[in-house]
Amino acid sequence: VKDMAMIFKILRVVLLVVVVFVFGHIKNKTNEEIIEEEATDIKKGKVRIPWYVIGFFVTCALFSLKIIPNNISHICKEISNNLEIIALAAIGLRVNVRDLLKQGKAVSLYALGVGTLQIISALALIAILL
Repeated sequence: VKDMAMIFKILRVVLLVVVVFVFGHIKNKTNEEIIEEEATDIKKGKVRIPWYVIGFFVTCALFSLKIIPNNISHICKEISNNLEIIALAAIGLRVNVRDLLKQGKAVSLYALGVGTLQIISALALIAILL
């Protein structure tokens, strides 16, 4: 269960990148601009993958191939846990409660949609992996 929870957590982070990317485009650009930009990127062979996603997959491969020893793995996990706590605190400190309350319905619907997608993804992964 612990391993599956970690995989789901990582998948959530990867999907969060996609959600932020898509909503950023939707908010700032028209459909025609988005389609034109995507077509241009495809023609150029340009793929937008954040550096930390690439680093994550490289690190997973190194740990899976036993290139990195277990003791280093445990140290990295401890550092990762501490950095995650700091990152979550930083996100919380940036939230403006007044602006959040002004958003009201839109934010609630977004949170409901993301939460629903996470639950469906978790159930699908559990069904596939079990």
